[in-house]
Amino acid sequence: MPNYILEMVRMKQYVKSYVSHEYDCLIVSQHKKAKTTWEIALESPFPHKITSQNKNGFYMIEQAPSKVYPNYYECEDAVQYNIDTPGMLCCIMLRIHTDGKICKLSGGNLQVKDATKLIIRLTGETGYDKVRNLPTYTEEELYIRCLEKLEKLENVDWKDVERTHREFYKSLMQRVVLDLGVEPLLPTDERLYRYQREQKDTGIFELWYQLGRYLLISSSAPGSMAANLQEYGIVKYVHPGAVIILQILMWK
Repeated sequence: MPNYILEMVRMKQYVKSYVSHEYDCLIVSQHKKAKTTWEIALESPFPHKITSQNKNGFYMIEQAPSKVYPNYYECEDAVQYNIDTPGMLCCIMLRIHTDGKICKLSGGNLQVKDATKLIIRLTGETGYDKVRNLPTYTEEELYIRCLEKLEKLENVDWKDVERTHREFYKSLMQRVVLDLGVEPLLPTDERLYRYQREQKDTGIFELWYQLGRYLLISSSAPGSMAANLQEYGIVKYVHPGAVIILQILMWK
């Protein structure tokens, strides 16, 4: 399934994110007493188109390059697109559940006003057909596959999804214990800031190690393929005073 990294500027409100292995979906939730305004957009460095879906979501179809030369190979046109031999397609679909007001913006972007509760459910599919060993899935097939996954979550309590998620990862993450010293009780972004200024924090290497395990577990669940088919996209959440950028490593 797709894997996701959440990069977050420090914020005062409470934001939680996790990958649901059971539902093959990313969940981002925010709950706060004060009302907040969010802007949500999909972006990609690849050729793409974004389509609105109902009143609470949209999806993006991406076209991967036909050929990409590695960075150690010197050439003028390292990323190539060929109409006769197009690259693999990818679909990213997003839906929002909120007590705020959802407004449509240009380019398929959404704005959520006066929200105290916001739940974002995001999933994706690549066009790779592992049975035929070819990137053969069409836009319509990818759309249907993403839609089916999100519809399974429509009548499911997000707290139950989180509980199942924690139980699954806990059973695997606790197989290994790594202790590199006392970890300071500080937010991760502050620890990184201090580390970049050569302040000692050996525990941060433990954190990176566990993050790598989390991503590898997410991208190698039973029944999925090896974590070597990658694409890149961005989901951006904007509100006054902070920007959250979700970098998507599409590991089918």
